[in-house]
Amino acid sequence: MNTIDIKKELHEYIETANENMLNTIYEILRASEDHNDFEISDEHKRVLDERLKAYYINPIDVITLEEMRAKYKK
Repeated sequence: MNTIDIKKELHEYIETANENMLNTIYEILRASEDHNDFEISDEHKRVLDERLKAYYINPIDVITLEEMRAKYKK
């Protein structure tokens, strides 16, 4: 199915959908938009890349969430 056909079918569906379904569709679309409206700096990307590289080099050098909470709870 191509994009034009999908749009037509969605328009037809929306015209007959009940309120609950419309709210669901709306929330899905809104969440999708919210998910894509952020950017991280090049510095932040660099730090994340370094951490990922360190993990791949030594994947067993990690702590559990509980260990982290205990360590930083102080």
